[in-house]
Amino acid sequence: MTDAILVNPYDIQALYEAMQRALRMPLSERQTRYQSLMKGLRKQDLTWWRNSFIKALTDPVPQD
Repeated sequence: MTDAILVNPYDIQALYEAMQRALRMPLSERQTRYQSLMKGLRKQDLTWWRNSFIKALTDPVPQD
């Protein structure tokens, strides 16, 4: 989710600045970010996460 505005929720100043940035963001940028984020959510849905998790559990661990 590279188009999300990332912020440390424990950093009050950074949280404030991120919220201000989002509130002042032009509509075209918000729409572009939204479309990108939704595309990722459609691709990496619950089924994708489940399959990735099961695969990680069942794949053999390489031996040195």
